Amino acid sequence: MILLLQKNKHMRAQDLSAELEVSLSTIYRDIDALSIAGIPVYTQPGTQGGIFIDEGFRTSLSDLSQNQILSLFLAVDAKSLFDIGMEESTENALLKLFNTLPVSHQQAVERIQERLYIDSESWFDGETTSPYLEVIQQAVWQDQRLQLLYQSYEMSPKHITIDAYALVSKAYGWYLVGRKTTGDYRTYRLTRIIQLQMLDETFERDSAFNLKTYWQEAQHDFRQQVDDDFPKFYVELRIHTSAYWYLIRVLDGRFQQVQPPDEEHWCHVRIQFKTQVEAEAHILAMSTYVEIISPNSLKTKVKQIVDELQHHYGATNSVGKH
Repeated sequence: MILLLQKNKHMRAQDLSAELEVSLSTIYRDIDALSIAGIPVYTQPGTQGGIFIDEGFRTSLSDLSQNQILSLFLAVDAKSLFDIGMEESTENALLKLFNTLPVSHQQAVERIQERLYIDSESWFDGETTSPYLEVIQQAVWQDQRLQLLYQSYEMSPKHITIDAYALVSKAYGWYLVGRKTTGDYRTYRLTRIIQLQMLDETFERDSAFNLKTYWQEAQHDFRQQVDDDFPKFYVELRIHTSAYWYLIRVLDGRFQQVQPPDEEHWCHVRIQFKTQVEAEAHILAMSTYVEIISPNSLKTKVKQIVDELQHHYGATNSVGKH
């Protein structure tokens, strides 16, 4: 309750009750308990009233649990911080924080850093950082408008004027959250920005906008759209155990074993593909170490491709002989 009041300046008892998932009577009882303990919490009636905490009151690091402190030293995406020039500042801030910790907490931090490391980068080359990241970052910090030449997934590039609201780093790419002139919020992938100009115009932010809520809803809508546009394509196969490595290395997380290997070392698996075309490519890659159980349409298509390849290379060899 103290942390919520410090963050929001003041809150209604009903809002605190909902946020903390307790009854109103519990909220009022806890306010009395805090007051008795010397915490400067007070209530004020009226339409602008609520529960307040003195602005000069601050909690200390001693109020943080050991797990909360440890999470601060782990929940840092070094690559994203490096991209926006904040890696060194973050390291310095964590060093200052570390030096203020009790000895027992310092030992716990050192212990977990020796045993747990979170790496957000891929083994392979991922998406490169946009050359416009620095300019976009400046526009976001200063609440300025941007004009983009943006390449969407399907349509031709088009010019867009937006309010630069926020930056989001996800996996190996950066996204810009912008408000269009219509008032709608949209997400733009930085690597799809062909040209960019920061306009000499600022905008007023909507105090009701919540970035975390927006991003969660945007991700949900995106996944739903992908599912609607590209329904999953499921395939059942018999695969020889000598080719099982292919499933683990290439299709990890997308297959499940329906039946264990039989006496001839063939097992029954079910695999989720994005499209039939993708399924065709992987099945051809596994060659004679795999047999299609279903669907029949895939079996027919793969046989057709094999016949065409045989005809193509047979014709090529015939030409070579002449």
